[in-house]
Amino acid sequence: MPRFLLLLALSLAPVLAPEALAGEGKMGRIADEVGLDDKQRAAVEDILYKSNLSKVEAKARLQKAKLELQHSLTAATLDEKAVKTSTDAAAAAAGDLVRIRVERIVAIRKQLSAEQWDKLEGMWQDRDEDEDEDDDE
Repeated sequence: MPRFLLLLALSLAPVLAPEALAGEGKMGRIADEVGLDDKQRAAVEDILYKSNLSKVEAKARLQKAKLELQHSLTAATLDEKAVKTSTDAAAAAAGDLVRIRVERIVAIRKQLSAEQWDKLEGMWQDRDEDEDEDDDE
């Protein structure tokens, strides 16, 4: 059993490493380019963590509703009430995903100065333009 625990700890090390929490990788590069201080970086990381938790739950509800809808639509006997319930649940979960994204953007914006927000918006626009160019090819 101790060997198993060692392997588990080693496999989780990249996830639990302090560097990951300090914003290494893509988040760290963005934070550096925008010029976040340590307090802002910590606040943004907390916002992203909480937002991602909510997003996971909403995606699970959406997936469940889609499965239930598919099941209701393909059943031998059509149950219109079940179809409506599943459709409403899917629409609510999809709406929650949009709300979560918007709330995340608003919460992050409140942590940034006007100059930092402008830099971040510029980075998003550059990324979107790059994706549009990739679509044209």
